[in-house]
Amino acid sequence: MPEWFSQDNCRHVAASVFTCLNMANVIWVICYVVRDVLVLRILAVLAMITIMPHFMIGGHDYHAAWWNLLFIAINSTWIVLILIERRPPKLTPDQQKLYELTFQGCTPRQMIQLLDLAQWKAAEPEEVLVEQGVHLEQLILVHSGTAKVKINGRAVARLGDGDFVGEMSYLSDEPTTAQVVARDHLRYLVWKRDELERTFEKRVELESALNGVIGVNLVDKLSSVTGRAPELSKTR
Repeated sequence: MPEWFSQDNCRHVAASVFTCLNMANVIWVICYVVRDVLVLRILAVLAMITIMPHFMIGGHDYHAAWWNLLFIAINSTWIVLILIERRPPKLTPDQQKLYELTFQGCTPRQMIQLLDLAQWKAAEPEEVLVEQGVHLEQLILVHSGTAKVKINGRAVARLGDGDFVGEMSYLSDEPTTAQVVARDHLRYLVWKRDELERTFEKRVELESALNGVIGVNLVDKLSSVTGRAPELSKTR
């Protein structure tokens, strides 16, 4: 009998295979407690690689080994796709500006997905963006320019780059309490309520991201209130 097949070597191989099996099971246990899907898949691949000696040497279960290789290939493909998805996207100048002003509470990719749902529009000076006392079926975000907020014809505030328009009415579905008029040439984005709601039915995380961004914008506006005519645009 060749020296490699000695009783001591066989016991050593069996112990090594048993160790690999235990290590794989420990990694599987860790998989069940992690929350990040990328980490879970990486650990799963590691566990499946670790258990391969048990199939190939310990039990000679080649069918299980081939299935294991298939699972490794599938999970490895998903790991690559997730890494590509999580790679920070390259932002255009317009997107970079909005991210720095308004969307830092979400990821750049989430911001791009939200912006893809919006329409870019422009307004001339004194053009009305929002009427007072109406149910608003859209959400507006100022990209560049300024707008006046009027209550019963009296200017009470000003909105600027990165500010939402009509967000309180959008969130509460109540009539607007003020009129918003372009103060100069204005460039802005418009989201339609029904389109957002259809998207949010499938992408709950986008709804949470947008609501968080709106909340931060509201806090910024309230914190900048001074005197009887608050300056609602951020200090930029």
